Amino acid sequence: MDLDLRTPLGWMFILTGAILTLFGLATNGDTSLYTASLGINANLWWGLVLLAVGLMLLPFGQRAQKRKDSK
Repeated sequence: MDLDLRTPLGWMFILTGAILTLFGLATNGDTSLYTASLGINANLWWGLVLLAVGLMLLPFGQRAQKRKDSK
């Protein structure tokens, strides 16, 4: 059984995005932490981007895996 690469990558992006999003939410009020990024909570926004990418990759990988298994 071959595993489609999108499935573990999707889980990796979801895990990393969840960690960054939680850290961004926990430090949302700390303005001194985000002065280098012009006051933008980069951890929160990039965490949400990584979550979205992971959530897009996961169903495509699972769909491809089902197609391989059915052959």
